[in-house]
Amino acid sequence: MHETLLLPDDTQMQRTDGAMHHYSVKDSAECYAKAIYYARLSAEKYLNSGKKVNMVNLYLSPVFSFVKSFILFGGFRDGKEGLDIARITYKNKWLKYHYLLRFENTRKKKQYLKPNLAVEY
Repeated sequence: MHETLLLPDDTQMQRTDGAMHHYSVKDSAECYAKAIYYARLSAEKYLNSGKKVNMVNLYLSPVFSFVKSFILFGGFRDGKEGLDIARITYKNKWLKYHYLLRFENTRKKKQYLKPNLAVEY
């Protein structure tokens, strides 16, 4: 789920020297809110594409995402901020599959409750 930057055709791109800092959120509260928002969007996308929830997705995938963010990507070097990001990554991954499970259950209930009536005149 990434937004796309549309540039005019005559735009010239060039490399810059040095690092470019990219701050996409102002604080951890905004980061958490975005994680919830994108988890729901991802769940809807998964539902529409036919992806199903399993226990690995729901329970192991969030743990692996935390470990990847905090350990493998070096979040521990950023201290509290790194830990916050790893926690939010965990929550986002868990919510994504939690929402998908809820959507699947809602869809099943609707199909179950939908009357299959034939009307004859």
